[in-house]
Amino acid sequence: MPAADADLLGDLAQREGVERVRRLGAGELEPDP
Repeated sequence: MPAADADLLGDLAQREGVERVRRLGAGELEPDP
């Protein structure tokens, strides 16, 4: 999620973005093209 979207949606969106990055780092998700 782009940072601007996280800013608009607030802390919840930011936490979800952090979780997505963690899962990407663990190889659980494919990165967006």
